Amino acid sequence: MATETTRHCQHLLVDWMEQEGSVLVEAQLTGILGTVPELSKGRDPEGELRVALTSHLPGIRRAFRDSSSVASLPSEAEAWSRQLVHDGSSLTTALRSFERGHADASQFIARALKESRWRLTPEARADIMEYASARLFEYANTITAQAISAYLDEQAGLERQDEPSRLRAVTGLLQGELDPRMAERSLSYRLDASHLGYTLWDASGVGRVRLETVAVELGTRIDHWQHLTVRSDSGTLNGWLSCRAGNLQPAVHDLQLPPGIHAAFGSAHWGLSGFRLTHREAIEAKHVSHSIGGQSLTMYDDVGVLALASRDTELASAFVEAHLGSLSADDEKSRILRETLRVFLQERGSPAATAARLRLHRNTVVKRIEKIEDSLDTPIDRGSLNLRVALELARTLSHRPPQP
Repeated sequence: MATETTRHCQHLLVDWMEQEGSVLVEAQLTGILGTVPELSKGRDPEGELRVALTSHLPGIRRAFRDSSSVASLPSEAEAWSRQLVHDGSSLTTALRSFERGHADASQFIARALKESRWRLTPEARADIMEYASARLFEYANTITAQAISAYLDEQAGLERQDEPSRLRAVTGLLQGELDPRMAERSLSYRLDASHLGYTLWDASGVGRVRLETVAVELGTRIDHWQHLTVRSDSGTLNGWLSCRAGNLQPAVHDLQLPPGIHAAFGSAHWGLSGFRLTHREAIEAKHVSHSIGGQSLTMYDDVGVLALASRDTELASAFVEAHLGSLSADDEKSRILRETLRVFLQERGSPAATAARLRLHRNTVVKRIEKIEDSLDTPIDRGSLNLRVALELARTLSHRPPQP
């Protein structure tokens, strides 16, 4: 865009903002409160939001006046972001508010240009809209990042203050030593709901990633309507979410946890008993994760049988030996054959699919299966639950330290 055209755009936009800024604020206010009803939980949602939106007007004018200006979150807008934490509004609610405000600003400017008294040519209108959109986008991106940072900082501070009392309440609830109604008031968490428990832990011990930050991302992905977290120690965080049925699997399908961070999930259960049960399942899934080599994400639904079957190491070892025979040996050759058989059963006895998963030639898989059948001294029963459980148990036992 030519320099003269840019100056013309800057002049018109700044002039328009000075005259119509308050009208823009009211349009954003109506749009945000209409789209994000969760904001009504605040003490004075309309008044507080109006103050925050109005505080952006000088920054937007600067962005229009000077294309090299750097946006900074106004103190009033930062205060609003921090207040959301105390109002019990989620980060998702905050993000939806920011997105709606930006969208309303863009639409308002486009409509004003179309109806403008300036009698712009289509080319001039397009130039101004292009300039305004670019500057608004940059401003919105910058202040949104700063507002999210303020929200998370306030949330972390509040959690540090409340952590001891929250831990006492959760412990009392899990152990049956605290009245559920008192726990609900203390934790601001309803028990007459479906609960999905999880536990996060830092296996690296370095503590470079805040577990609370990972918990916030999980909550955002799962689209919860209530979320409770509590530290059980410096490297572990336990959490509970209430969300729509079926939200978990799609949310964690492509989840990439930070290096060293692991997560284990229980199943969804209802009510006070469900709150306790899903937590127990998450802890059991964590133990299985440790046993099979520390995979980053473990679901109780996937390892429940294994968790129950591996409680008694002596009995588990005897079960493995009874069903795997010489394949139960803790050596590299036996481990390779067991893993081939495990994948072979998962792939419904298909050598080609097994080869693809293990990145082997099909003939290699066929030869391994022949060796396995020789070791078992019987054809492989692809429907045998005992065989599948024995293979999974062998994975956990091979990762356990030797018993004294």
